[in-house]
Amino acid sequence: MAEKKGASGEKVLYCSFCGKSQHEVKKLIAGPSVFICDECIELCNDIIRDEVPAESAGAKASKTDLPRLAAPDGADAARLIAMAHGEFLTRDLINTPAADMGPDDLEQAFRALADRHGGTVRCITGDDLLAQNFPMVHAVGRAATRAPRIMDLQWGATGPKLTLVGKGVCFDTGGLDIKPSSGMLLMKKDM
Repeated sequence: MAEKKGASGEKVLYCSFCGKSQHEVKKLIAGPSVFICDECIELCNDIIRDEVPAESAGAKASKTDLPRLAAPDGADAARLIAMAHGEFLTRDLINTPAADMGPDDLEQAFRALADRHGGTVRCITGDDLLAQNFPMVHAVGRAATRAPRIMDLQWGATGPKLTLVGKGVCFDTGGLDIKPSSGMLLMKKDM
């Protein structure tokens, strides 16, 4: 029972293990066809902790006794961890339900990333897009209740200048619909 319609017709997601809804838990993590809540993950961690043999007989295993992944010799462990954090952030942004990930929510995540790494953020929002010569972004998003925006993150004063042009599209049915109805089915993972 991963998802079903709620009383008001909205799609509600449920933990595939305990059956609690997304509204009853802090976090719901999506798998290919299942969801697991933070409470069930903690329960699984408790079970693993209890089953991992402690160094001294009868002692309960601590978090440091758990098996851990280790970087192979010659690998940059800090870089691997940074890459994993980036993957986790990307996955969480993609798996966040569309109703909870509008342009303002994406901007908040963007600013948190900049704050964590000492970057600066500049956002062009709503009608300011026209003044800054971004008429097409404004045109596509102007019918939505949540203002469209372009976000620019910068950090570091030295090194080569590098621009990454990416797409962080927030699904919003209030914008202009230029896709056929069959194409709308593919929009779930459009970020």
